[in-house]
Amino acid sequence: TEAALKYLRQLDATEGSNWVNQIYSTIASTIDSRSQDYIRKHVEPQSITSEVQVGSVLFDGDRKIIVTSPTGATLLSQIC
Repeated sequence: TEAALKYLRQLDATEGSNWVNQIYSTIASTIDSRSQDYIRKHVEPQSITSEVQVGSVLFDGDRKIIVTSPTGATLLSQIC
């Protein structure tokens, strides 16, 4: 939630920690992995000609990027 993100940002600023990046990077990686698994599970095997790649970009309520997963960064660099 936005309240949790705000709290973590304040904690990072006051304590010099890196909670926002650590937590949201883990969330993005989990989204990537679960999405890829879901696609593999629900698509006919013969219709997939190559490995499916899913990347994530997580935004805050002001539409600013919080974190981009490694796969998301790779995919974005190919289209932007």
